This record gives sequence, structure tokens and C-alpha cells, in this order.
Amino acid sequence: MTIENNTHTHGTATDADGNTYVFNYSNQFRITNSSASPSTFTGTMNDSFSLAGSAQNLTNGFHAGVTFEFDQSGNIVSGTFDSVQDHGDPLDFSTGAAICDPL
Repeated sequence: MTIENNTHTHGTATDADGNTYVFNYSNQFRITNSSASPSTFTGTMNDSFSLAGSAQNLTNGFHAGVTFEFDQSGNIVSGTFDSVQDHGDPLDFSTGAAICDPL
């Protein structure tokens, strides 16, 4: 089985000081399992976020190999990210927790 995701969104934001920003977010992944290991899916993920505005600019992203374990209900039990390339400190690759640079 193969699972694919292609998510793209963009918009505008205003911070508490009234500064305005334009943002773009993109995430794509493709993961596949096998009949020998049906609950384990492996593949690649690309993730990027950019924010541009009058007070601050920010860009984060990564390309990584990923492995996810699913339970019988389809919930993710565990996941690993092996960074191939990253910029802007987007993710703690040992835990999978999002970091991102603070504004």
C-alpha cells in the first residue's frame, strides 16, 4: 500500500504589534509498506515554511527519510525522521517534535 500527501497553503498574518506577513507552507510525503511488514511504512518527506514581512523573515524546511508504525486502527504509534537536508532548525529529528525558529 502507498500513502501520498500533498499539502500547500498560503495566506497573510498580523502579529500583536500590527506587523503584516505573507506565509507559505508545503508538505509532501510518499510512504509504502510491504506484505511482509504491513504496519511499517517508509518513504520520504519534504516540508517547508516561509514567512515574509515588515518586521521579520523566516524560512524552515527539511527533506527526510521517514518510517512510521501504525496500529490496527490506523493511528501512528511511532515515527522516525532521518534528515537528508534541513535549514532553519525545523524539527528535532531524534524525537520528531517541531522546533522552528522563534520570531
